Amino acid sequence: MAENLWGDLPLDTEMRTPLVVLREQATVLGEITRQLLIGSVTSTTDPFNQFVHTLRIVAPALDGYEVSILRVSHPVDLYPLRVDNFMVQPERRFTCDDENEFRRALESILKSDGVHRLIAALIAQSKAVA
Repeated sequence: MAENLWGDLPLDTEMRTPLVVLREQATVLGEITRQLLIGSVTSTTDPFNQFVHTLRIVAPALDGYEVSILRVSHPVDLYPLRVDNFMVQPERRFTCDDENEFRRALESILKSDGVHRLIAALIAQSKAVA
């Protein structure tokens, strides 16, 4: 067997990625709206080798109508990351140095009047076609 020159690798890391946090919130949206609305997260990479995740609200009863509410971009080592809030004009950008800052930025967007108005409108329209 070859000699291990890597040393002890951190295989049991407890690090939570931005993607995990976004997917959790996408799931929570479906739970609290009884699946009238669901969250969707898509991921890609950009030309600068950044990971890019977009959180959308989807209304299945409205032929899958969806609205992108934010985008998160981060390097492979996660932080600092950038959160682009699509729910305000001009678009607001947050820079977060760690998970706590990211969670605070995410919470401020998800609890915003704009997002809550959007959710109320989508729920009302979804109920109307049911």
